[in-house]
Amino acid sequence: MKRNERLIYVPLGGAGEIGMNMYLYGVGEPDAENFIMVDAGVTFPDMETSPGVNLITPDDEFVKNNLERLCGIFISHAHEDHVGAVANLYGHTDVPIFSRKFTGEIIRNKLGNLGIDDSKLNIVDSFPQKVSINCFEVSFIPIPHSVPESSCILIETAQGNIFHSGDFKIDHNPVIGDSIDYQLIKKATSNNILALMCDSTNVFSKHSGRSESLLNENFDDLFLNSRGLVVATTFASNLARLKTIAVAAKNNGREICVLGRAMNSMLKAAQSVGILKDFPGLISPKEAKKIPRERLLILATGSQGEDRAASAQLSYSGYMNFTLGEGDTFVFSSKTIPGNEVSVTAIVNRFVERGVEVIYEDNDKFHVSGHPNEPDLKKMHEIICPKSVIPIHGEFRHLKAHCDLAREGGYDSMVVPNGKIIEITENGVKSVGQVPSGRLYLDGSQLVVSNSKVISDRLKLAKNGICIVSIIIDESDSIYGSVWVETIGIPWSEEVSDLDGVIEEGLNHGLESLRELNLSDDNEIETFIKSYLNKAYIRKVGKKPFIKVLISRMASD
Repeated sequence: MKRNERLIYVPLGGAGEIGMNMYLYGVGEPDAENFIMVDAGVTFPDMETSPGVNLITPDDEFVKNNLERLCGIFISHAHEDHVGAVANLYGHTDVPIFSRKFTGEIIRNKLGNLGIDDSKLNIVDSFPQKVSINCFEVSFIPIPHSVPESSCILIETAQGNIFHSGDFKIDHNPVIGDSIDYQLIKKATSNNILALMCDSTNVFSKHSGRSESLLNENFDDLFLNSRGLVVATTFASNLARLKTIAVAAKNNGREICVLGRAMNSMLKAAQSVGILKDFPGLISPKEAKKIPRERLLILATGSQGEDRAASAQLSYSGYMNFTLGEGDTFVFSSKTIPGNEVSVTAIVNRFVERGVEVIYEDNDKFHVSGHPNEPDLKKMHEIICPKSVIPIHGEFRHLKAHCDLAREGGYDSMVVPNGKIIEITENGVKSVGQVPSGRLYLDGSQLVVSNSKVISDRLKLAKNGICIVSIIIDESDSIYGSVWVETIGIPWSEEVSDLDGVIEEGLNHGLESLRELNLSDDNEIETFIKSYLNKAYIRKVGKKPFIKVLISRMASD
């Protein structure tokens, strides 16, 4: 180890937000460190901030500019906010990817869907197996979460060791997957952990987390007392929850049908790698139509209100010939992610209007979190006993609260937002720089930056509508004919039933009366038209639309 080599940490996503996780760890001389990446996730758009966008990924400009220094990508688990950006990132690099078996199957499917070769994907057994790559030794430590084969990531270097928690919970009976193993964690972290990078999602919850297995009895009671069709939704990746619901339904004489591509894909992937055992047999939607409603359970995608998912479609006029009404029950077995409340509530209201019994706020009975609460965080701090605790996976309020909690326990701690570089040492952590960070929007097949004019224009279109103006200038720099105006998405009233015509007439009159306007200058024409229209629309409808001026010039013979 050279004297001036350092160990650094750089979050590019997931620090200051929930989702879109991407973290870099580097070892080497300043500005020449070799890196590994832990997780490459996405978050999802909404109409308020990103209309029309498919997915949102971390801005990986720093990674792209330093690809020769990136040694490998390690994925902690198969949730989209940790694995969803792998295929997009792989368009720029072919460094090896490392994961456990189930996560690897999800990655393989993602790469395959884009026609990307998966030869660089490496399936790794859990600790004590280690991956030696450049100046890093990396191990996967099994940990419970709400998706199978989740892992903490142990990173060992000559400068010291890091324990990256990923997402986790303390669960001694998780139904599917690994239970918490304190002795294994203690063994893996026995060699001087300089820093614990730790999940902060549930830092405000004061009670200890609950086991997935505690839901069994509640679902049994639900099916015992339900008389019509029961539909349940949860995260497609929460295979333990799907099994809990399906087993309870089967025990109460119900057949099980799955509606939704994501849920079917997850079940298929889990079965293909052998981690989903004793799952009740499924019937097809066609077969389900022949089953009496009181003997049927439907597992449906769309727990977060996604408009095209099965749950939302069922709340409208129906989906795949299934409809819900009086006597039927719909269960949200999930927590609503902040930002999705409006779309989830809309589904609830549509069902309630049709007489469906909807269970969506009683989370203690039909949902347990996959993240650690405050007492669980304290337990993890004590087991690992790091020099420093760095909160990850949370909004700034979560990170700050977790930082305060760590300091109360006697640990050095710091809130490290996306883009900040910190150096990790025996004496604590310190800020040593900054790299570009932010968001990239996957819009169709194109990646655009979050402050792109495309997005700002689309937001203005969505909020205010559009006015299109066409003006033709003849060879003598005079207006040919009259100006044409058409609006889309602009409100009108009985007093102004022909809004386009009224605006058009006023604009033509204004242009005719303005003798000093230089019609040979396109910029001057556009400036005048936009100024006139903004004032006119404010008077008529109280808002300014997005204005597009089309200027055509007639060629001289």
